[in-house]
Amino acid sequence: MNYGRTRLTQEEIIEATAHLEYNGCQATYIVIVTLGIPPGFIVDHGDFAELVGMRRIEKYDLNPRQVTLYRGR
Repeated sequence: MNYGRTRLTQEEIIEATAHLEYNGCQATYIVIVTLGIPPGFIVDHGDFAELVGMRRIEKYDLNPRQVTLYRGR
């Protein structure tokens, strides 16, 4: 996980980027990725909705503790 910065004050926005790479020998047909949300943080789901629109992910689920991404082939 790569964060835009490591210090911030309350109400500031921080961007985090996750890079995933599958190194398995066999083909996979769906990948499910769970990203934890640190306590006290709120996720703006707009970027995830954009990923769905771009067909980069099939769907996502968001709750206060984690974001789950679903990626088909």
